Amino acid sequence: MSLVVQKFGGTSVGDVEKIKNVARRVAASKKRIDHVVVVVSALGKTTDELVELAGQISSSPPEREMDMLLSTGEQVSMALLAMALNELGQDAISMTGQQVEMLTDTGHTNAKIRHVGADRVIQELRKGRVVVVAGFQGVTSEGEITTLGRGGSDTTAVALAAALHADYCEIFTDVDGVFTADPRVVPAAQKLDTVSYPEMLEMAATGARILQSRSVEYARNYNVPLHVRSSFHEGEGTWVKSEDEIMEKAIISAVTHDFDEALKMGDRIAVMRSQSVIAQYDTPEAILAAPVDDYVGSFIGAGGQLKRLGLMRLRDAALRPAPARRDIPVITVEATLHDALDLMLENGRDKLLVAEGESGAGEVLGSIRMDDLMAAISDVDDEQGAKLDVSEGS
Repeated sequence: MSLVVQKFGGTSVGDVEKIKNVARRVAASKKRIDHVVVVVSALGKTTDELVELAGQISSSPPEREMDMLLSTGEQVSMALLAMALNELGQDAISMTGQQVEMLTDTGHTNAKIRHVGADRVIQELRKGRVVVVAGFQGVTSEGEITTLGRGGSDTTAVALAAALHADYCEIFTDVDGVFTADPRVVPAAQKLDTVSYPEMLEMAATGARILQSRSVEYARNYNVPLHVRSSFHEGEGTWVKSEDEIMEKAIISAVTHDFDEALKMGDRIAVMRSQSVIAQYDTPEAILAAPVDDYVGSFIGAGGQLKRLGLMRLRDAALRPAPARRDIPVITVEATLHDALDLMLENGRDKLLVAEGESGAGEVLGSIRMDDLMAAISDVDDEQGAKLDVSEGS
């Protein structure tokens, strides 16, 4: 029996006609897939409008009340889509985060998922219904409504896919997939057929906005294949999978747009791998003229401007000025591995300083890098509760 979770973002359900289009697409999917669960974001700019509305009432609204307010946006989307599906003759039911038992911690406005019950979802699927779930929201064990932070509907979809043991999770968006560069910046950018979880995590941390970083982390932890594709037309998108499932992959995959480093080697362009210069070019044009298969490492710069690329294909590079370097974030030694990874992803950094004190305001004990942190997470059974070990870092 096939089971797929599909997620549609705000641009995909931005108005009534788009909602009807999504309904037609979901109904068509149900004809070839045994069980379909759909996760939806709020319509268009609804969340921004609700935030603005709250700001007109209070300059510092309580976070609990913000969660109560913002969670309504997805409830509008889920109900309208369920109506549209029923209008097409496809039996459907909408459900909130509370109804699907999306249990979270108590972190209002940026809660983390602790458990997904999904028993009622399974019951409804057995009746032949499409289950439409409100993304972005959850509930604490005390019954308090929470939200998962910006892009949280991606995490809702992946968490449901993991709990339901879905075949895969489809993320429908306004682009055709994951590209070697932002096609709006680099017109010659090419769509990638497959990307590994670590590559996608790095791209999310360095500026790519296709997937929320926490959703990719969740997919990696539970080995949920992701399929990123367009809401507006058919066609294969980009699969995000484990490295073991990708038989042949390039050293470098894509360029993102977060700049936080600087390097100067005269007037030449330096290309680096693992902090070592492996090649130099005289002009950016020389780089852009490189063969398609000419792959390089993670850093590239010209005239004193270095771009932190994360993962990139050299031919699609677009050199831009780098802003001032940001301070390295500090985290308390009492933090969990999960908290450390969240802080890295939120700040777009691959290194944290670890310090004493509840807020990390005490003596700096050492540091930890992304690679070491990911290795530590993979070695423990419960990374949610596992504490940092400064000896794991450098």
